[in-house]
Amino acid sequence: MILGLPYKDFLYLHVLRELSPKYRILWVGVFWTLGQPLLSSLAVASFVGPRLVERLVTQQYFFYCWTGFSIWFFFSQSIQASCSSLNQKMKLVRSSCVPKEYLVLSPVFAGLFELLLSFLFILAIAIPVWGPSLTLKTPFLVISAFFITALFSLGIAFWVSALGLLFQDFRYLLSFLIQMGFLCSPIIYSPRISGIKASLYYSNPLALSMKLVRQGLGISQAVEYGEIWGCFLILFVTFSAGLFFFRSQSKLFPEIV
Repeated sequence: MILGLPYKDFLYLHVLRELSPKYRILWVGVFWTLGQPLLSSLAVASFVGPRLVERLVTQQYFFYCWTGFSIWFFFSQSIQASCSSLNQKMKLVRSSCVPKEYLVLSPVFAGLFELLLSFLFILAIAIPVWGPSLTLKTPFLVISAFFITALFSLGIAFWVSALGLLFQDFRYLLSFLIQMGFLCSPIIYSPRISGIKASLYYSNPLALSMKLVRQGLGISQAVEYGEIWGCFLILFVTFSAGLFFFRSQSKLFPEIV
């Protein structure tokens, strides 16, 4: 099992190692974690928003961007960290004492902590501003979005970590793919599509996560059943295939490093 009880301390230690460089000075780490999506949202809402806001369904454009950027920064940074995780821990890759999956799980779990911190800050501001809009469904929707985002990120992390070790130049391709993913996710805009096209588009697990969070915060976001089924199909395929590929290639890792 990936999360076997005998190795939980090992995983906990490596999650702390992922976080400690950034939070060595606590206020700097917190400011960096909260500031990236916040400042990006302020910039978009101030300069791009006035031209787009009339075309968007939501009237709370700043919070629309803030939730999208928070999820996206978690995903992109976790994936980039996972891509280089095996290269940076060669001694542990050569060792057979612990499952190598832990080396991929630690940057994603560290990113989840920062995502939680970011959303706690959002809710602290959203509650006094949108008090009437928050309902009993808000925790369920936010937790569902976290689950979808985490599972999808883990599946992609297994793929990119193995490919990053097998092919040293893969990180350059990954940077391009991440940029394309940003353009294909509803972070700063909401496309005018409906029907089967909308179901296919929002089957992107990150897109569905953003819609669930925004719905939980009172932003009008309709979720169709086709999106949910498509999303969970992609989640299952991405995670199971990524884990299978990682384990099938892991026996080659000691020879490569």
